[in-house]
Amino acid sequence: MPVDVVRKLSKLVLSNNNQQQKEIVQQTIDTLSREDILRAVPDIVHSNGAPNLIRLVLEGLSNSSHHRDNLMLNVMKSILTELCDSEAVPENCAVDIVHLMSLNSHDLSSNNLAELVQLCLSFIQKGKNLRGKWLSLFPMIFSELGKQNRVTLDSDSMTGAEYCGGVISSLCDTEIAVEDAVAFTAVLRELRIPGTIVHKFVLKLCAIIPDMEPQEVPPFVYQLLFLCYQSDHLIPLEHLAKYFEMKLTRYGQSTNLSSRGESMEIDCDIETGSPKEILQAKATSIFHISRAAATGHPLGKEFVKFLRSRVDVPELVLVPFILEVALSLGALPQLRDIIGLLRKLVQRLLRSNERLRHSAWMRELMLGKQIDVQKMFNTIMLQGTSEGDNIVKGFELLAFDLLEIRNAGGFGRPSIAGPNLGNASSSSGTTSGTVPEQCWHIGAHILLQMIRKFPDSAPLIVKKLAERLQDVSNDSQYITTISLMVQHNPLSMLECKVSFTMLLYSMEYRGLVSAKRLYTGISPLFRSSGALRDSAFLVLRKLLHSCLEEVRQVAVVGFLEILKNFRFYVPTIGSSLSQTSISSQATVDVHHTQTSNSNRAFCSELLKLLQCALSQQASVRLTLYQNLPEVVSRNPELLPECIKMLRCHLKFFIDPEAVVQVDMCITKDGHNSHVIEPLGHLIQAIHQSILRSGKTNYFAKEDIDPKSEDQVDLGVLLIRKVVTKMAESSVDDYVVGDVQELSAQLKIQTLSSVCIALADFCLAENATTNVIAAKRLVSLYEMQTRFDSLLSEVGKGKGKGKAPKRTKKGKENPIDESPITDDTPKAPMKIFEKCTPSLQSISAFIGFLKDSNQTIANEKEILAFFKPQIGLRLWFAQSAFSKYQAFCNSKDIEGLSPESVTKFSGTIARALLLHCQNTRQVADDRSSAMYCTALNCLHEIILGFCKHNPTKLGRLLTAMDQVERPAAGIPLENQIAKTLKHFKDLLNHLLSGRENEDLVTKAVLPIVGTLIVLSDQLDPAGAEYTELFDWTHNLCKNVECRESSIAKPLINLLAHLSMASESSPSILEELAKEVRLAIGALDEENSSTTESNKLATVNEDTAVVVLTVLTARLEQLIQVVEWALPRIGILERGDASPLVEQSINTRLKLIAVALNQLVLADISPGPNSELILKLAISFYTTMGRVAKKQKSVLPSFRTLVRTTAGLTKNLSTFIAHLDDKQIHEKGFKRKKGDKEVAPRMDRCARSIPQLTYAIEQYNQAILGVSKRTKEDLSFGSKLGTTRDFRIKADKVNEALEGNAHSTESESESEDEEMEATNSVNRTAQTDSRVRGTARRSRGRGRGKFTSVGKANTSQK
Repeated sequence: MPVDVVRKLSKLVLSNNNQQQKEIVQQTIDTLSREDILRAVPDIVHSNGAPNLIRLVLEGLSNSSHHRDNLMLNVMKSILTELCDSEAVPENCAVDIVHLMSLNSHDLSSNNLAELVQLCLSFIQKGKNLRGKWLSLFPMIFSELGKQNRVTLDSDSMTGAEYCGGVISSLCDTEIAVEDAVAFTAVLRELRIPGTIVHKFVLKLCAIIPDMEPQEVPPFVYQLLFLCYQSDHLIPLEHLAKYFEMKLTRYGQSTNLSSRGESMEIDCDIETGSPKEILQAKATSIFHISRAAATGHPLGKEFVKFLRSRVDVPELVLVPFILEVALSLGALPQLRDIIGLLRKLVQRLLRSNERLRHSAWMRELMLGKQIDVQKMFNTIMLQGTSEGDNIVKGFELLAFDLLEIRNAGGFGRPSIAGPNLGNASSSSGTTSGTVPEQCWHIGAHILLQMIRKFPDSAPLIVKKLAERLQDVSNDSQYITTISLMVQHNPLSMLECKVSFTMLLYSMEYRGLVSAKRLYTGISPLFRSSGALRDSAFLVLRKLLHSCLEEVRQVAVVGFLEILKNFRFYVPTIGSSLSQTSISSQATVDVHHTQTSNSNRAFCSELLKLLQCALSQQASVRLTLYQNLPEVVSRNPELLPECIKMLRCHLKFFIDPEAVVQVDMCITKDGHNSHVIEPLGHLIQAIHQSILRSGKTNYFAKEDIDPKSEDQVDLGVLLIRKVVTKMAESSVDDYVVGDVQELSAQLKIQTLSSVCIALADFCLAENATTNVIAAKRLVSLYEMQTRFDSLLSEVGKGKGKGKAPKRTKKGKENPIDESPITDDTPKAPMKIFEKCTPSLQSISAFIGFLKDSNQTIANEKEILAFFKPQIGLRLWFAQSAFSKYQAFCNSKDIEGLSPESVTKFSGTIARALLLHCQNTRQVADDRSSAMYCTALNCLHEIILGFCKHNPTKLGRLLTAMDQVERPAAGIPLENQIAKTLKHFKDLLNHLLSGRENEDLVTKAVLPIVGTLIVLSDQLDPAGAEYTELFDWTHNLCKNVECRESSIAKPLINLLAHLSMASESSPSILEELAKEVRLAIGALDEENSSTTESNKLATVNEDTAVVVLTVLTARLEQLIQVVEWALPRIGILERGDASPLVEQSINTRLKLIAVALNQLVLADISPGPNSELILKLAISFYTTMGRVAKKQKSVLPSFRTLVRTTAGLTKNLSTFIAHLDDKQIHEKGFKRKKGDKEVAPRMDRCARSIPQLTYAIEQYNQAILGVSKRTKEDLSFGSKLGTTRDFRIKADKVNEALEGNAHSTESESESEDEEMEATNSVNRTAQTDSRVRGTARRSRGRGRGKFTSVGKANTSQK
């Protein structure tokens, strides 16, 4: 029978669709019984023309005149059941059927709609084929049901909206399978759901995410974003971040296990999704999120708000998925604020990482984790899919935003300072640069990774960098970025010729330092790009003839940088090996498209142009002399031509007798004199070029033929003659004229510089193996010392021409005294820096003196000759100290490579350390200066390596330990522990009392600085760090010192180690107690007399400086508390929020106890009391912020409030004590010369009102906590009174009376003086006194007015 029905209906469908046919169809439907129709529905659904047949049935039932109760409903139920139970229905047919049912749902009554909705709900609850197309009918009939006015169900009547609410509640309680989550979410997005219920649905659906396969996540995210349009926009992002992190982490762990050969049994947990699938799912999900935000989804604005609220907690935002979403959204024009927020987050994270090493408490809160944001960025960039991806665009914007950060130390110039031991908050020994420098480094590497992954983006990126180089003054970071790109991606950079040409043509407007760095960065491209090289050549030729002196210096630097990259021929093995030990960069091979002859011709042309620089000003020549040795070290084939050029120029200033013609080096123009030839630098450039080329065999030749054609031999011979002649002469042999004249002073400077250059040559040649050369070295040093003494005497004003003394103010000059004229001698002009010994020469000399393995008799004789020369040894040590000071700031020493610097530094450091260890009982001032210089130099060496070459630190320390070749695998901490032992022994010796106090004062500071620098390289939780802290603590306990300059670094070291190793630095509380005991308590009667100092270093003489260190460290602890405050309630560590609050309360209690000890001390008004008051202001301000975050009163917070209440009472006593001390000083005047001036305003007058305000704000916050929690936190204290606005009547009247008496006495004395001089003036003065003057007290509020003056006294 059902088959017959289907056949009839099929025939009717195939017939013409006219009015007569419709009537036939209607009659056919009417003739069918109810049972026949219901039995035919399954066959109709599975038939070929199912949509058309169902349309006929539904239209027939709708237009039927026969009353058939709920037949339409039953037919729809049957159709819906068949669609749900059977998956054989084609998808397009199912869609058409659902559409027909939705069109005919309007014919159903409200109760029928309710029954149909209940059927769909039952299917959903049973999870029956939710991925089928039948589910799309549910939102349609649900929406239609919500419009009904009345629905009756089980004798209960309600509106359609109320009934739909019940259905929504049932859906909320339904358990959804993972495979049905997408379809279920697609249904929910079509329903009208209240916001509170949406939140439940979102949480319910997000809980399914961890069980999903990667390919199921993107469609689910797409549907979920529609559901979250009204509210809960960011909840899916948090769950997606955890999901992808978990998936990638698990996969990484499983691959690691398989790579190690672990068990791979069937029942092992193996992730089905590959990394590629996971990354693709993540990228697609981020694309959906980005597109939703681009089309106006509120997610974008909410994400901006989220980032702003988490700026102070960067570790919660800088996770891979959230970071990728932020970069993708930040690339949208309407959400560019996200890029700025990301920059702030990176800066905050880098600052936190800097503090993390120096605070054990911060490491405890961060669970010991330190986020490497650079590594995270690199990973995300490697996962990028295409250049047009929004994440890649966001990366580019972020990179340039990071590069635009300005450095606080100066525009474009990194300010790297050494450790300031006087400041407790200084971070010594950091292995990285400042925060702006780290941001520049991250931005540069982001752009580098972009060019590596997407080479086509290089021209646009380089163009933007070039535009910024021309528009801004701080260019260091942009030049460094370009240099990195050229170094790592030269082929991609060759496509950026237009931008580089634009940079070359702007060199005229750049400074010397900037131009040198830029030429160094792009000069490797000249070998591969002839057009770029020709452009540079033309620009430099033009600049060389510029009218500006600095521009000509830029031209010289540019030519030298080009010469570094062109070789005549491939070097031999011997020359290349000798060069690598000194050259600053790797050897450059011959350009592949250029022949050796063409390179030779090109370099010869460049040398001819550089020869023109020898006729320029002294500064231009100096630039050539200082940079030429580095060029020769990179290109040793240029040595003969360079030596020939310099030797020919040197012959103009050396007569045939090898005497220096110093007059030719100075020119006099009227009253002004100038240096036209820095002769010392010229001589040093010759022998440094030979030395750094690796061809040191020229120095070993004893007899050189004057007629030799070897230019290097002739150059060495010429300098030898000058050395011999000058060593045999004396200062008097050189006629310089009157030393008070500027020209004579410049001549002396030139001769002194020549002596230094020649001494450097003696060391480079054979001064440590030849007695005669050693004697010449000493003679040259003595002559240089004599020249320097002449200059120092001129600077002190000795000799004729001394300016007359100025008369004191108020005294008249005699009439016959001659006025000061312009003929008075001026201080010598510093035209150029004098030569300094090279690092290699310093290393050779200092290492020779401390080498105990001299076996040759000649060397022993030389060593015995140098031993008494303390001045010479001190001079070399001071030269090394100056070089390493510059190394700490500029990261460069003479252009040497890191390997060479490590080699020479190891020799110098080992020799200086041996000198300090072997020196006992320092007798004279020179020995003391040598000892202190050695320690300062050691400190600068270790500090410089920790900052700039941390990878070479182990090799340096092993060299200091006299180990030439350290064994492989020795941990760095073990080597640091050995070095720490050396310096601890030195400090123990100094504090043993066997050395004089002046020496100890100067030597303690560099030793403690070195201990701090080395301790920062250790693990604060390791045994070596704990041992160092215990040793320092015992040292402060047992060593009693009365000198503040000794106690300050010791206490600073103790506090530094304590805060870095202890989560709760109890040493601060101990120091506060020691300071109170040393200074004395305010109330001596009630104070305990049995207490005694536990730290011998803290006593009456050192208590003040210990107070300075202590307050700085407590301020540092308050800063960490401020850092931890935003993490209350948002750190996801289980029960972490109470733990964070408890730890904050514990540290604040420590600060309160320490501060309480300080306010009990008998401290007079002044800078020390100001430190305490400022610390109290910071403490109460932080306490107010902590109180505002309290939702419930923890026991630790109750204890903290109780401690603070006691502190507040003691602070009132302390302020009253300061007032009493100030009362005795009122009215007193201090003398300044012959005048008496009023006393300065005490700073406490400004700090006390601020402290009062901070206490009041804290009290208000505590009252708010009490109201919220219904707990009494007053502990017997009352709200603070505004002390700044309180007027004491008795004090005011006393002050007014004192002012009246003082005014009367002053007026009477003035009357007597005026009567003795002029009667007219006396009359005028009397008139003014009769009028009187109204004065008012300075107190605020209503004052007491008194008329003071002569009129007032006459009335009495």
